[in-house]
Amino acid sequence: MVLCRQYCAEPYMAECVRVFSADGQTSVVYPELPYRMESVAVDDINSGIGIKESAETIASMLTRMCLRSSVTDDGQTLSIEVSGSNVLISVKKF
Repeated sequence: MVLCRQYCAEPYMAECVRVFSADGQTSVVYPELPYRMESVAVDDINSGIGIKESAETIASMLTRMCLRSSVTDDGQTLSIEVSGSNVLISVKKF
């Protein structure tokens, strides 16, 4: 959905759709795009994608990608607000 939104009549607009169950009584609104917080070790990010950057630099890069992020108190972990797992999936495998 995210990749194709630029081609919609109103670019980057996600329209909600109510989907009814077979009984016609229960419905759910899609897409569900909830934000959640993820904590990822800076060493895992660096080794996972082959870079050697500080926590502050990585947080800055993620924020530029529209992923609100901050360095946690220990200075070695990032707290990242994401709505999908695709950005962090390769890092979380390690």
